[in-house]
Formats: sequence, C-alpha cells, structure tokens
Amino acid sequence: MPSIRLTDGAMIEYYDSGAIDNRPVLIFMHGWGVSGQVFNQQIALKDEFRIIIPDLRGCGKSTSGSGLSVSKIGLDLYEIIDELALENVHVIAWSMAAMALWKAISSKENDAIKSITIIDMSPKISNDEDWDMGILGHHSLQNDEGKIRLEKSITSMKNNWDDFSERMVGRIFSKSKIEKNDKKIVQFKNDLVQVANKNDGASMSILWNSLAQCDARNDLDKIGMPCLLIYGLDNQLYSSKLGEKIQSLIKNSSLVEFAHCGHAPHIEDSEHFNQTIREFINHIECAEQNFYYDKSEKGNGSFFTQDLIGQTPQ
Repeated sequence: MPSIRLTDGAMIEYYDSGAIDNRPVLIFMHGWGVSGQVFNQQIALKDEFRIIIPDLRGCGKSTSGSGLSVSKIGLDLYEIIDELALENVHVIAWSMAAMALWKAISSKENDAIKSITIIDMSPKISNDEDWDMGILGHHSLQNDEGKIRLEKSITSMKNNWDDFSERMVGRIFSKSKIEKNDKKIVQFKNDLVQVANKNDGASMSILWNSLAQCDARNDLDKIGMPCLLIYGLDNQLYSSKLGEKIQSLIKNSSLVEFAHCGHAPHIEDSEHFNQTIREFINHIECAEQNFYYDKSEKGNGSFFTQDLIGQTPQ
C-alpha cells in the first residue's frame, strides 16, 4: 500500500485504485476501531471511479503522529487531498469518520470536495435531556453514571482490546440477523473481528474518548454541498428515526434507508450500497443541482434532480 507522511509526522497508508484520469475520486473513510479493510467490497467501483481508502490516523497500518483525535482525522482528509492533488472528490464517511468529516467541513472549506455521503452516524453519541439520538443506552457525560461508564469502557479497551472489539463488532450488524445467527452476517462479523484485532487498544481508547466528547449538531447546518445519508433501520446502535432526524438538520440532503441492515450497510448489503453510491455520484456529475432520493420504484429507488432546496417528492 502507498503511504503519505502528514505534516505532524503521521504516516497514512491507503489503497488507491490508481486510475489517475478525469473520473470522480471516491474517498472512503472508516469507522472507529477498524481500518480501511471494511470497504473492500466497495473496490468493485474502481472501474467507474478512482477509489482511495485510507487507514485513518492510529488505525490499521497508519501511525498516530503527534496525537489522536476525531478533529485531526477530519483535517487529515484535507492533507490527503492536497498531497495527492485530488480534484472532483466525493467523500464517503462511516460512523466516527462522519463525525470527523462534519467537524472538518465546519471549520475549513475545501473546494475539491463536491459531495459527502454519511453512513449511519449521529452528531452526538451520548444522550442528554435535549438529545435522544445518540447510541442506545449511552448515558450523558454530564452526570456521574455516564462518566463512570466511559471510564470503564476505556479501561476495558486498554486491558483486553480483543475481547472488547469482539463485543463491539457484534453490535454493528443487523439486530434480527444476528439473533437468527444468519450465516452471512456471522461471516461478516468474524472477518471484521479480525480487522479490529489488528488495532491497538490504547490508541482506540484515546479515539473513543475523543469521539464521546464530540458534538457536531451545530455543524450540520453549515453543510451546503449535496449530502447523501445512508442509514440502517435494523440497528442495534441507533434509533430507526436517526436518519430522518439528520436529514432535517442538513439542507440539500437525501436519505436512503436500508431496512434489513444495521450500522454497516456497505458491508451487509454491498450491492445495493454500491448502486446507491453510483447513482448519487453520477447524477452530481451530470448536473449542478440538488437531489432527492425517490424510494417509490419497487424499493430500489433512483435519484432525480430538484431545483429547490428542501423540496421533497410527493
């Protein structure tokens, strides 16, 4: 895998399909506790797009540099774009990476980024009196119970990362399919556990603490570019209403819900996921307009342009 040394010394390793031409560039950014390997099924898109999949700072084969934080991961994206002289970029960010992307876009513009896709993420993972769309059962960090639970989780990550990561991975996939011991999902789970176990528990604990402290709710209305939201409804981590909530907070956004997936639609239903990405990017390439996603066509859906922000299909 090629690598990039960032300004603070972090070495970022990444997959690159190598198609350096005029085609759109898709950068896939992975979630917490894993690596770029979670997007192996999206490499199938390389015949149409240039595909770049980095191991984020401190994850997989990439190093931590001067330190780890969600905000740094977001700004690392900009360095990668600049270092590789990328144009016409579409960023697809899953889970923690979505938080990093939201914070980066809010703090710094980058004209190379033409669209973003968010995969199943909340702008605040803890729940408070004014926010109930965080991780199910994740208590507020404003009270002692929440702080104690966070400390216990961090200690568990440091002391036995393999055990913690296996439990974490078990919550990523479809609730009903996990309960039914679906063979395909079990294989996905086993494969992802192997990916997660290559990480270091101490580093993951630092990133988890950073993620737990993040709140991007006020950053969402600053997103002006086309934004695709992909959310799983059979979810062990988040409410089935989260996607609708995020769509209400981001103008010019389109929501696609995967009824039979959990937190990882790109893994659980990669064919439908890839087709959704393909249609979204191709329509952006065809017109400088806004988009909505029509779910009426036999459950498959397709994208259409719309002239007015906020307009929805009837």
